[in-house]
Amino acid sequence: VRTKEGKSLFVTESHRLLTKRGYVSVSKIESVDCLFIHGSSLPYNTVDQVAKIDRVEIVYNLVVADNFSFIADGFAAHSFTKFPKLQACFWTMCDWLGENSKASLWLTAKYDELFV
Repeated sequence: VRTKEGKSLFVTESHRLLTKRGYVSVSKIESVDCLFIHGSSLPYNTVDQVAKIDRVEIVYNLVVADNFSFIADGFAAHSFTKFPKLQACFWTMCDWLGENSKASLWLTAKYDELFV
């Protein structure tokens, strides 16, 4: 994803970024969309290009508390794309069990199998 103001970010097509329409999957972002950029002189930057690349890049889907939103290289991103309420319940349960409990460690190990 690249904006006309020169900001860019490598993401998967299922990552969600904050636009004036709310959080939108990258696969559904259009050239008329404006993306929120933290710390930019303009809070919303117009999309210049959303393009697939033919190389492997490492990307991350962070898990953060509360509303699962975070800033990635200036872009406002959202952690979950599928089953957000179920995933929130999953992480609440892990937190309730305690991060080092056997059940929590087992659930965390199964996360990708369940949700990715």
